[in-house]
Amino acid sequence: MTVKKFAVTPGFEVGGTLFRPEQLAVLGSTVGPDALIEMTTFKQLYVAMDEERISEVQEQLKQVGLEVHPAGFVSKSLITCTFAGVQRMPGWMSPKGLTKRWPIMRCQVRSRLDMRGVR
Repeated sequence: MTVKKFAVTPGFEVGGTLFRPEQLAVLGSTVGPDALIEMTTFKQLYVAMDEERISEVQEQLKQVGLEVHPAGFVSKSLITCTFAGVQRMPGWMSPKGLTKRWPIMRCQVRSRLDMRGVR
């Protein structure tokens, strides 16, 4: 059995990185008993599981609204702070559109996008 790792995130939402109970239930029931799930400091879950079942599992995760990305140093989705009130700022939905257009690509360092001086 070859183990491969991928990242899972609920995406850019009001209130931060919020997983819904049904998303976690599907994640836990589809990856299998031998999989490992790790919470990263970048507000995403890394799933390490049998490579043969990955495409099937990823499709089920997407069906419940989760985003699936490669693991490691690649651009993924935006992370917002929850204490600065970014959700109350005019145009805060613009970053949500940006995360959909941002290409997934290999990168050497973490990239930061500041909005209105909030960092």
